[in-house]
Amino acid sequence: MRETINAVIDWGWSVGILSLGTKEKQADKVVEEAGELREAVDGNDLDKVYEEIGDVHITAILTARMYGVSSDKCIRMALEKNINRPEGKMLDGEYVREK
Repeated sequence: MRETINAVIDWGWSVGILSLGTKEKQADKVVEEAGELREAVDGNDLDKVYEEIGDVHITAILTARMYGVSSDKCIRMALEKNINRPEGKMLDGEYVREK
């Protein structure tokens, strides 16, 4: 996985995303790709789902890099939050955190 993440970061530098892009535009790109993932899910297009999951990952990895953190750290933090605060339940096919 680290090799793949490094390849994404190298690509981000080579096309100028990491040198010329803004955090705000990159965050917009994450949202755009998540929307395209939703469209692929709604269309039950498995090949497109795979592609869009990859695009969401790529845009998130580059966003993390723009903030100077590793995507690994972001994933670990989110996982720890969910493990340490498991007060949630499944509701209508979705995990909902208790407030």
